[in-house]
Amino acid sequence: MDSDKTSNTGLPSAAIEYIDAVI
Repeated sequence: MDSDKTSNTGLPSAAIEYIDAVI
């Protein structure tokens, strides 16, 4: 899921870090 969330969402790295921090 680590490498999947980036390809799945396709959002900027900042958004990925935010989502990862919230979850």
